Amino acid sequence: MVVIDHRKTMSGRGAWLHPDPECLGYAVQRKAFARAFRIGGLTVDADLLTREIESVATQRGRQKPATEEQVAEDMSTP
Repeated sequence: MVVIDHRKTMSGRGAWLHPDPECLGYAVQRKAFARAFRIGGLTVDADLLTREIESVATQRGRQKPATEEQVAEDMSTP
């Protein structure tokens, strides 16, 4: 399962993704997580990750998703 590594301390392979639900949707559609993590049969809960991305944006004081220039969130497989 793919989760956001908020503390950036989880073991395993990591992948970068803009904290933007549109980028997440595109990554899921392209099966980018399975390739990035080199894991077949990877489970990606896009709804859960979208809520987490929106939560991070809210915590950082943004009312809308981050732009391409803003720092990407650290993603990891637990």
